[in-house]
Amino acid sequence: MGLGLGLGIWWPTQTSIIPGLLKALCARATYCENKLCTTATLEEIAAVRYTPPPPPTGILLVDYPGAAAAYSLRNLIDTTTSVVRVRRSSDNTEQDFSAAEITDGTLTTFTGANDGFVTTWYDQSGNNVNVVQATATTQPQLVDSGVVCNYIGIPIVKFSETGAFGINKNLKTTSENIIPQPVSYFIAGRLNIKQTQNNLFDSRFNNSNRQTIEETYAGGSINMFSGNYLTLSTDSELGEYQKLYTGLFNTTNSYGYINGEEKVNGDAGNNNMDWGILGSLYRGDQACNNISEFVMYPSDEFSNRVLIEDNINGYYNLYQGTGTPTSGFLFDYPNASAAYSLRALASYDNGFIPVVVRVRRSSDNNVLDFTSAQITDGSLENWVGAGNDGFVVIWYDQSGNENNALQSSTGNQPKIISNGSLILDNGKPSIDYSIGGNDNLGLTRSINDVNSVFIIAHSEISTNNYTQILLGGYSSENYASGDFIIGTSYSAPFVRDGNNYLNGNLTDFTTNTRPIDQTLYSMIHTSANGHVGQLTQDRGRGGRSWQGKMQEIILYPTDQSANRAGIETNINTEYTIY
Repeated sequence: MGLGLGLGIWWPTQTSIIPGLLKALCARATYCENKLCTTATLEEIAAVRYTPPPPPTGILLVDYPGAAAAYSLRNLIDTTTSVVRVRRSSDNTEQDFSAAEITDGTLTTFTGANDGFVTTWYDQSGNNVNVVQATATTQPQLVDSGVVCNYIGIPIVKFSETGAFGINKNLKTTSENIIPQPVSYFIAGRLNIKQTQNNLFDSRFNNSNRQTIEETYAGGSINMFSGNYLTLSTDSELGEYQKLYTGLFNTTNSYGYINGEEKVNGDAGNNNMDWGILGSLYRGDQACNNISEFVMYPSDEFSNRVLIEDNINGYYNLYQGTGTPTSGFLFDYPNASAAYSLRALASYDNGFIPVVVRVRRSSDNNVLDFTSAQITDGSLENWVGAGNDGFVVIWYDQSGNENNALQSSTGNQPKIISNGSLILDNGKPSIDYSIGGNDNLGLTRSINDVNSVFIIAHSEISTNNYTQILLGGYSSENYASGDFIIGTSYSAPFVRDGNNYLNGNLTDFTTNTRPIDQTLYSMIHTSANGHVGQLTQDRGRGGRSWQGKMQEIILYPTDQSANRAGIETNINTEYTIY
C-alpha cells in the first residue's frame, strides 16, 4: 500500500514520514510556488523523517526546565543532592538531607523522638535562590516528635499547626526577587484556616505592591496577586485537603486554577512579580498551613500547564475532588449532604485516601491529621503518647462537600484518645463527648435541607430533660430532646412525625427513652427542612450537648426510605450493633 497525496508520487508506508512530510511541505510551500518542483526537490522533502519528542522522564525540571526557583521535598532535577536542611530540637544541631533520606528513616534517626525544623529549603532550579530562616521560633516544621510531618503519607513542610493569627512561620530569600511578566507558578499546599489573611507565599521587600496567593477576610475569597487581585473562588475551596494552585500572568491575560480547574481569567495588571517569602506575609503576623512544592517560571507556561500539573498531581495525588468512588458506603449510597465517620466511607479510582479527623494531643497541644487506617494501626496512639489524651479538633466531611465539623476551643473538644489509649465502642474507634460538659463540633456551613439522618451514638444518660442533643442548630432546635429521644415541646414536627428507627425498628422517639448502649438512630423526615449546624449542641446553650460516644453521622437532603434498610445493613455490618 502507499499514499499519493495528489503529487503523483508513491510513498512507501514503511518510511513513517507522514508528520515530517506534512511539516516539510508546509515549510517549502513558497519554494514550490516560485520554483520548478523538480524530482530532486521532492526527494529532499521525502528525506525528512519525523522524530518524536523524547518521552517525559517524570522529573519535573528535566521535562519542563527554566524555572526561576523551585522547592520540594522530592527531586525536581536529576542532579539534586540535598533538598532541605533541618535543625533538631534536642541540641539545635543542623544537617542537610536528600529526598530519599527524608523518607528512609535517616532524618528521624537524626532527630530521634524530638522535633525537626527547616532552616534552609534548597532551590533546585540551579539559580541558588534558597529560602532560609535563622530564628528558631519562626522555622517551619518537618518532624514532629520523631514523625515526619506528612499529608496522606507524603512529607510536607508545616508552617503552622492551626493557622492562628500571629504564628509567623516562614522561610525567606536572602535578596529581593523581581521577575517581569510573563510569570507562572505552581504550588502544592494547603489553605484550610479561615482568618484575616493566610498566605502560601508573599513579597519580601515590597508590602505596598505585594505579590502572593492568600485566603483573605475570614470566610472570604482566595486571591492571587500580580499587581492587582485575581479572585479565584470563595472559601469553599478551603478544606482539609492539599491542593494544586496555578497562576499564569502574561501582562494582558491572567489565569488562576485550583487542581487543574480554571477558576478565573482576566487582566490582573502588568506589574513585576516581587516575591521572597514562603509562608506568612510581609508583616509577619499570619501563616499558611503547609507547602509541599513551589515552582515559579519566568515565562508563560500556558502550553505546558496541564503537563506540569499532571506531573505534580501524579506525585502528590492532589485531585481528590475529581476522584470517583469505586466502592464503599458513599459509592453504594451517594449524594450525602455531609458524612462524618471514623472509617473510610469510600475507595476512590485515583487512590485517594481520605483524612477523617484532626487530633490535638494534650502534652503540647500540637495537632495532626489522621486517616482511618492510622487511627487503628497504632499511629494515632503513638503520636499522642502514653498517658496523654487526644481531642478531636476537626471531624472531616467525607461527602465531598468539605463541610467539616470543627471545634477550636480546647475545653469543648471531644476525646478520641484517653490516657494514651484509643477510645472504643464495641471494638471500633469512637469519639467521646464528656459527661456533664459542653463538647460539640460546629459545621463549616449550616445545612438547612436535611431529610434523612443516620447516626451511631451511645448515650451515657437515658433521661435528663434537654441534654443529649443528637444534632443541633445555631438558631433552631429541630432535634430538641427531652425526657425522651425527641421532645414534643420544641422539636420540629417534620422530625418527630417522620419515620424514626432504633436499630432498624420503627420507634416513636417522643415516647421512648434513649438507649444507653451503642445504637443506630435512623430518621426519615416528612420534609427536607432539617436545620443542622452543630454536632451536637443545642444552639449556644451550655449543658445541652450529647454525653457519650459517637462513631458515624450521615445526612442526606433527600428521602432515603427506599435505601434505609440497605444503609442500615451497611452500617451494622461494619459496627455489629445489633
